Parts: sequence; C-alpha cells; structure tokens
Amino acid sequence: MKTTKIFFLFIIFIIFNGMVDDDLEQIQRLEPKQRFIQTIFDLDSISSQASLNFVPWTDLNWELAKGTIADRYNDQKFRRANCWQKRKEYISQKDFRKIINAPKWLQKSRVNKLSPAEKYDLLVGDFDRTLTFALWDDVEKIHYREGVEAWMGLCEGTTAAALVFPEPKKSVFMTSARNGISIEFTPTDIKALAGLLYSDYVAGLPTIGTRCIHRDLDRDRKDCFDINPASWHVAVLSFIGKFKKPFVTDTVKNYIVQSSTILGYELIYYNPSSKQSSHRASEVMMERAKIHHDPFHSRRSPHAKYLLGVNMRAFTSVQPTYEVRGQNPALKKIGLDLIYDLEIDSFGKIIGGEWHNLDNKGPDFIWSIPNGFRSLSLADKSIDLNPQWNGERVPLEWVDSIRSASAQCQPMAIIVERLIEMSTH
Repeated sequence: MKTTKIFFLFIIFIIFNGMVDDDLEQIQRLEPKQRFIQTIFDLDSISSQASLNFVPWTDLNWELAKGTIADRYNDQKFRRANCWQKRKEYISQKDFRKIINAPKWLQKSRVNKLSPAEKYDLLVGDFDRTLTFALWDDVEKIHYREGVEAWMGLCEGTTAAALVFPEPKKSVFMTSARNGISIEFTPTDIKALAGLLYSDYVAGLPTIGTRCIHRDLDRDRKDCFDINPASWHVAVLSFIGKFKKPFVTDTVKNYIVQSSTILGYELIYYNPSSKQSSHRASEVMMERAKIHHDPFHSRRSPHAKYLLGVNMRAFTSVQPTYEVRGQNPALKKIGLDLIYDLEIDSFGKIIGGEWHNLDNKGPDFIWSIPNGFRSLSLADKSIDLNPQWNGERVPLEWVDSIRSASAQCQPMAIIVERLIEMSTH
C-alpha cells in the first residue's frame, strides 16, 4: 500500500510540473545556484519597485559589415570603403610584414592603424592574422546565409563584457611575442577583445525565450513567440528585486536583435475584471471562473485557477551605436512599459500568462551571466596556465593553441583579462 501511494504521488508530481510554461521550466539555467520566485506568496515578499546601483560601460557595436573587431577604426582608407567586400579586400592586400619590417619611426603609426583583432594577432606572434581573417571569413559566411545588415554586430558580447569587467580606462603597451614590436592597446581595443570573448563565438550563454528570425512580424509563428510573461515577471523580480543583479533582454520584436540590460523596475498589480490596483498581488488576483470576458480564454492553461494583471515599467540600458571611434557616449536609458497577466494555479504557483500591449517593443528572450561563470577559449582550456601568465611576452609555445582558438574567432581569456587588469589599475 505504501509503495502504491508513493507511486501515485510521483505521478501527481510529474503532472504538476507539466503544468508550467516551458520557459519557466528552463529559467533556473540562467542562475543555477539561486532560488527564483515561484508563487503568489513570493510576489508579495518582493518590493513593487527596485533599481540597481550599477551603470554598465559602453562601446562600439562592432558592426559585422566592418569585420566586427577586425574593423580598422583608425585607418581612414579602410573607413572610406563602402561595403564589407571592399573592406575585406583592403585588409587582405595589407601585408603584415611591411609593418614588422618598417623603420621604428614609421612602425608606430602603422601599428596604431591596426584593428583590435590585428593587434591581438601581432601580440601573440601570429603574423598570418588568424583571428582577423577568421572574423572576415565569418562575415562572408553570414552574407551568403542570410545577408549582412547594418544592425548586426557584437552587441551581445559587449553587453555581457560590461557586466563582467570594470571599464578599461587607459592604454596598455604590450610587446609582440616574436619580434619585440611595441603595441598600444587603447581602451577601445581592449573593450573590443572583451566583447569578442563574451560573444556567442565563445561564451555560449543560456537564453530563455525565442528570437524571431523572420523579417515579417507574425506572432502566430511558433518560432516567433516572445518569452512568456510569467517567465519575464519571475526573471525581473528574481534578478532585480531578490538577487540584486542585472540581466539582459532583446527588446526588438522582429528579427533585429538589440541587447538591453535590465537595471530596475516599478510595477502595480491589478484585478483583471474590476481594474482595482495594489502593490500586493494577493489582494487583487481573481478567480478565473469569475471573469466574464477573457480574450485569451482559448490559450489559457487548464490548470489556471486565478489571473493577476500586471502593469510594469522596466528600466533598461542600451549599448549605443556611434561612428566616432575612441569616444565614450552616454548610455541610453529607456523605460519599457509592459502590460500582461499571470496565470496562477490552485497551489498559488505562477504557471503562465499573456501579453496585452506589445507592438514592436518587448522582450523576445532573456539571458544573464551566471555567478562564477568565466568565458574560456579553446586555447585557455588546452594550455597549462600554472603558473599564471605575468603579462610579459606571450610564450611562443602557446602560439599553436592560440591559432586554433583564433580560427574559431576566440581570443584567449587570460590575455584579455590581463589587458583589462592593466588598463584599470
């Protein structure tokens, strides 16, 4: 009898967990060591407004059409090229060895014109520019697969790096591994390498929700559904209200991606029928059976016992795109107004919801940097770093491993981290 009862409870547990929206089931991946809010009782324990005392630094978008961080932003001839094909051709025609063999009085000006990727290649003694050409080859692949557009770049990497690292403030002078050439890494160069290190080329951070890849905005497509509002609400109140930690969302609903860091929120709950409002969710949630008109009735979970309205303003920061290299623009801060409802089951657990007011602005998907996460290249994983690198010349025995990582568009974490440390102290 005892075995039968345990088996019955196990079946109930499986069924109960199957009630929850798919995004909610996955949200724990964003921060595996933390407990996210789950119930109506949790909502009442979290403040209806919160903000973080944190301002992420800004950087270039590092446009794909300019080779991302293979962009020679200090080279006027490169900047006059009007398409990615001409820019790649220009880079291909520039022989690295002309810089290496130039007299010292000319060498400095030529090195200063190099892209961040080329400076990295020079630093590690890779005169074939493996990282530089891997980035340009990827531009070409994307061109033939889906087309290269002006908005495409490393925004996800820059946004992530700004959450992980302090802002580089001063230039760092390093010495090439092979021939002792002095290389100036400006704050812009260092930010670029940090952005690449934390981009999709390396980091592979988990996301919740779906990016719509279609140019026509059709919310009925299964692959264009936004993140469920329940997952959004749980993320905002958990990260900002409970963990006191920023997270990132895409706020453009079509195929364009714009990474925005969530830094705060204010909200009010309301009764879906009477519109009575309160800062306490439990005071205004309403039994679903008593709601006479529900435009989302056919899409509700059969386990939704209560509905709760939410009117939220989320405060986001957006990495700006700007043309004047080496300058640091003010961060754009935007209030994102969202109206949605939450579905709550008979146990008080949040299990789903529906958006009410989304047009072309709203959260498509979300992601974060888990506590303790460190983005590592293939080279970092294959080289014995005991003792740690001291920031002098990169050991020549590392070069083969570095080349292999560079071919996958991956800069070495220990090099990027050392540059940031030297630039911030």
